[in-house]
Amino acid sequence: MKKWFLLALATACFLIQRPSFAQSAPNGTDSPGVRQHFKAHHERKGPFSKLGLTDDQKNKMKSMMSQLRQSLEPLRIEEKKKRLELAEIYLNPNPDRQAVEQKLQEMNGLRGQKQEILTDTHFKILSILNPEQKQKFAQWTAGRLSGDEGSHHRGHSFGHERDRS
Repeated sequence: MKKWFLLALATACFLIQRPSFAQSAPNGTDSPGVRQHFKAHHERKGPFSKLGLTDDQKNKMKSMMSQLRQSLEPLRIEEKKKRLELAEIYLNPNPDRQAVEQKLQEMNGLRGQKQEILTDTHFKILSILNPEQKQKFAQWTAGRLSGDEGSHHRGHSFGHERDRS
């Protein structure tokens, strides 16, 4: 019974984190479904659509977002691997606490690397915005961080919130 409970717990943990892996295809190229999802949820409804970007800014933003996805994908894959390894540890009727703590440290390290990449991207975005756009973007960012503006996938970065208007 305990083994089934742990399996259910590990599966639930995996499924909770699963949406973060839907950003691009495993081979690093975008599939048609991912491109359609991105276009539907990001280009029209994201915070960037509300900034009034010039064509030059849009091109720079697309390049930054492409670079962001490419940078995050290997970390997401590795994070998924670590979660599965953690689930394996928990499947043991007597899991090794040190092994669990070590795996959690590894996962936190990956999250830290992802956060550094997201922070770098945030400042790159600021570098191409004019003062009015920076203000709007700052308000969106503050709302996101404080939980005032929601997202259909928690933990995602720029352009992943639902349009609530």
